Amino acid sequence: MSKNLCIILDFDGVLTRLDIDWKAVIEKVSNVLGVRISSLYEIILKYWRTSLYNTISNVIEEFELQSLNNAKLIPTIDELDKLSRIGRLCIASLQSRKVIERFLKKYGIENYFEKIMTRDDYPRKYMQIFKIINELNISPENTILIDDLERNCDECIEIGIRCIIFGRETQRYTCLRTFREILDYVGKIKSN
Repeated sequence: MSKNLCIILDFDGVLTRLDIDWKAVIEKVSNVLGVRISSLYEIILKYWRTSLYNTISNVIEEFELQSLNNAKLIPTIDELDKLSRIGRLCIASLQSRKVIERFLKKYGIENYFEKIMTRDDYPRKYMQIFKIINELNISPENTILIDDLERNCDECIEIGIRCIIFGRETQRYTCLRTFREILDYVGKIKSN
């Protein structure tokens, strides 16, 4: 495994696809807050590190945990193994730690990941990644984020992280649709 390349994967949208009725989650969180909300992300940012955040996160986590019953691993174990030989694998996600750890255990892949950062650690992706690379002593230019949201890449590119959008079309970032494509792309970066 390369000690100087860090590959950070998003959870929902990259390692798996959680089938969650986000409108129902927003409705339930709105009921908890007593006010109509439109963005869970904005609410998490607003209430992070407060007792109300814990209540909101627990509501979201209920839906996330239910979705694990049907959640499938997107890459094959072989693809994860090959990726782990190219660089140090980590996860940065806005899901809860409990959800991610249960999923990883379900598929027996927990040992592939050196670090896991969740919304419980930091409410923004770039904060999670900054913490990961500092703890691993990896420079931003030797870090690759694979995510399905441009918003997360927009934040991370500003701190020098290379970004790949997985499974979606975009004009601003490299867009890859399969883990085979990711392996090829990351392998080329590693060999340069």
